[in-house]
Amino acid sequence: MSRRAVATSLGLGALFLTEEEAEASRAKLGERGLRLTRNGLNDDYFSETDWTLVDDLRGGDYAGTMTTEHRPNGSLWSLDTELLPAYRGQGIGNEFYDAVEEFSGLKMQPSPWLSMDGVRFW
Repeated sequence: MSRRAVATSLGLGALFLTEEEAEASRAKLGERGLRLTRNGLNDDYFSETDWTLVDDLRGGDYAGTMTTEHRPNGSLWSLDTELLPAYRGQGIGNEFYDAVEEFSGLKMQPSPWLSMDGVRFW
């Protein structure tokens, strides 16, 4: 049984992306020359997972990072997100979150511990 089917049976189906939602996020980043990489140790997303945003137009330079934690309700929290200043204010942060959702198949929800930038984002 898929994660989506299990979540739906538990009344948590809204936490998972639909097929339409999971189509374009990484493509949008790709159009900017950015690429999402997953550095977690587990394939099930039931622990902390590290994500890195890499700028291929700048020789593979680091553009940002995010550490997510799988929550009991089937969502992901960002425990720590950083986007370098050169990439802020262009919608890349939204695309970063969308791409992590697309890759994992899980919806992001705000953590209760937000920085001021995080409060403005959510």
